[in-house]
Amino acid sequence: MIQKLDVFCFPHAGGGAHQYLTWQKEFPEHINWSAIDRAGRYSRINEAANPSFSLIVDDLIEQVLAKSVNTDFALFGHSMGGALAYEVTHELERRGVFPKCLFVSSTLCPPEREKDAYRYFDLEDDLFLEHLMSLSDEATTQNVEVLKAFLPDIRDEYRQYHEYAPKMGAMLKTPILALCGENEYINKTMDNWQELTQCFLGVSRFSGGHFYWKNHFSKVAEIITQQILL
Repeated sequence: MIQKLDVFCFPHAGGGAHQYLTWQKEFPEHINWSAIDRAGRYSRINEAANPSFSLIVDDLIEQVLAKSVNTDFALFGHSMGGALAYEVTHELERRGVFPKCLFVSSTLCPPEREKDAYRYFDLEDDLFLEHLMSLSDEATTQNVEVLKAFLPDIRDEYRQYHEYAPKMGAMLKTPILALCGENEYINKTMDNWQELTQCFLGVSRFSGGHFYWKNHFSKVAEIITQQILL
């Protein structure tokens, strides 16, 4: 009998679980893909939003532990979600809980984060919106209007990510596999994730930019499945 596994997904800044829910159909039946919204966002809009990165981490840890119905689980995070997944993994290991694997997608390696990095969240609305649309290959009128509606929330999460101070403790025991688009600027630095784990599984690169996975759902799911079933 094949053991069931959970894969918990943490969305990008401004993103929600609904943008990742369709991934489930790409996985075999014994893998439960579970995207988790942050408090105060989308499906959890009635909850108070956490004001800091560290409090988001604390909340996600409790979400993972509460939702995990199977023995083993893995974590996947895209962009800001990858940094959250990294910190969640650190705390879980401190508690004696070890994820099967950590998948960091288009996430800058934490030690490389600069405190003086560009403050996109301080831009005027039109310029901030222009920046957000530059990350996507789907610059449609509908998408622009959706982004406008959630601009305050996205701006707030950009600020939280900017203020994030990585806790550089011991190397993780949890294996890390990195993923990214070939056309995004952090492509050249994704190999640096090997410095944060005792078991680095390499970098999987795909054609496209920051949201490369929109054109590679099946392949990303295949890679995740292969790694967590080893």
